[in-house]
Amino acid sequence: MVQESLTNARRHAPGALVAVRVAMEGGRLQVDVRNSRPATPPPATPVGGRGGFGMVGLKERVTAVDGTMEAGGTPAGT
Repeated sequence: MVQESLTNARRHAPGALVAVRVAMEGGRLQVDVRNSRPATPPPATPVGGRGGFGMVGLKERVTAVDGTMEAGGTPAGT
């Protein structure tokens, strides 16, 4: 999850600052990855080209181990 999240931030928010938090809460692993706004506008074609399954594949993998996942912007717009 962390690797895919960092890859997505690199591809879609170039130059953004990224914070990763990993903790055990209630016997479950919790991963929180947040990035700031991109330092530069994202390129028309993401870094590394296209391909892979991105967020869809990540959600499938999380669900396969009985996990949940949320993705999207924050109230601050990041």
